[in-house]
Amino acid sequence: MALAAYQLGQMAEGELEYSEALRQYKKAVVLEEDNPDYLLAASTMARTLGNYAQARKWAEQLVETRRVERKCCLSFAMAQDKLAVLYNIQGWYKEAELLYQCALKNCEKISCKKLPFIATVLDHLAQLYSKHGKYEQAEPLFEESLAIKINEFGKKHYDVAISLNNMALLYSKQERHGEEASLYRQALAIKVQLFGRNHLSVATGLNNLGSWYGQQKKYVQAELLIKRALAIREDLLGEEHPEVALSLDSLAGRYFNQKKYEKGKPLLIRALAINERCYGREHPVVAHTLNSLGTLYFHQEQYEKAKPFLHQSLFIAEKALPEGSPALLLYQKNCESLKRKMAEQ
Repeated sequence: MALAAYQLGQMAEGELEYSEALRQYKKAVVLEEDNPDYLLAASTMARTLGNYAQARKWAEQLVETRRVERKCCLSFAMAQDKLAVLYNIQGWYKEAELLYQCALKNCEKISCKKLPFIATVLDHLAQLYSKHGKYEQAEPLFEESLAIKINEFGKKHYDVAISLNNMALLYSKQERHGEEASLYRQALAIKVQLFGRNHLSVATGLNNLGSWYGQQKKYVQAELLIKRALAIREDLLGEEHPEVALSLDSLAGRYFNQKKYEKGKPLLIRALAINERCYGREHPVVAHTLNSLGTLYFHQEQYEKAKPFLHQSLFIAEKALPEGSPALLLYQKNCESLKRKMAEQ
């Protein structure tokens, strides 16, 4: 019965029926709770659907199952990586970094430094460093990961597209915009060729490229791409998924750049509700959305309305982010600007 449920889940996943896939995978785990294949499938699908707390529980269970088995260091390392990704999503950054490093050490024990999986862990660790402004640590890891993937798969593989996209995000933070756009386009072209135009990974590419167009003040192109990404995500994931909130935030940002504040405000309010439900009220993603709302009111010179949003975003960031994080520094700067403006009134 557990195997039948698992196979039905695979069929549903192949047809992009993610909720049904999760229902079947959950049934398989209940029937055979120590089966690593079922735990992995259930955790991965729960993560896809934004149910991060449940995904983490199954991933923790998977790590313990692999720890007890310990037949293969690689399988154990893969379980550690899956759990580390969820720790990262939920803002447990120190725990995530430690697990990524443990996963790499486990792979070194069996001399598999060039396996594609190693490239995946390097990619994940680099993303963690990039998120917190450690760009000099992140870039060589991204480059090593990309080199492994190209050597293993060639230049037109999905994993290569992921690395190109992640490197583009790093270049964006470093304001290397010419290099950034080229990588976004390469990644998107690979994904469209592999999956067609109605796929979650394509939505990610559209959203990122749209954000780049917005930075270049090409607002028409930006809005078209981000709206397309939003439509794909709503269609495949439903209207209350955190990736939908990500597109809403991106679209609001484009309106913000054009000073169309009233068009952006309801998008940010909706994104905030989604993020609070999915992550909890004291998560860095929530802090980002609060800061966006506060900044919107600030530019409308509605300083009293801006104050609670900006202060709450800083309060969350000071507890959740490491010292020197770019996001934390931005929120501090915004609160200082608000204080000066209110003092001038």
